[in-house]
Amino acid sequence: MAPPYMARVGAFQPVEHAIEIARDMKPALTCLVVVRNPREQCSEACLKKAQRSCQELGVDLVTVVGIFLCLFLAHITVQH
Repeated sequence: MAPPYMARVGAFQPVEHAIEIARDMKPALTCLVVVRNPREQCSEACLKKAQRSCQELGVDLVTVVGIFLCLFLAHITVQH
């Protein structure tokens, strides 16, 4: 099971709103880490939106290329 602070997202999401919610939940938010799959167009499109939103809010965005991690998380999601 994934840690409670890790979200599993597999479809195009309202990225801007998700980042705003994260900021509302933790006003001192200064860094956000996302796992992306460069082979998936939706992942890349969401990343671009996240980059813009984080830049506007002054939040550092760290991206982790995780094709195998994405597959592993998808497997965990299916199993639970």
